[in-house]
Amino acid sequence: MSNLLRQFIREQIATGDLIGAKGFFHNYDKKPYGFDEVGEYDYDIVSDSSRGIYILTIMNNGKQVGDSSSFHDYDDAVHHAKLVIDKHKFDSSEK
Repeated sequence: MSNLLRQFIREQIATGDLIGAKGFFHNYDKKPYGFDEVGEYDYDIVSDSSRGIYILTIMNNGKQVGDSSSFHDYDDAVHHAKLVIDKHKFDSSEK
């Protein structure tokens, strides 16, 4: 009996016909969320090779978000941009 039940559940999961779960199985998108798809936000990272730094400026609908920041590593600048944009989006949604 338990083998028959397991087989039935496997078939239901494979076809996506479980009650209440059909939409989940058919709408799941495996693409990773792209940071460059943030819409109204734009960030610019400029290399200052004379000082060996990267300067980060973040804009939201044409207005600068915070002050420009400098980093010694490009990846650190991108990471900071993600953090600032996420925080700004969260703070803006609370108002």
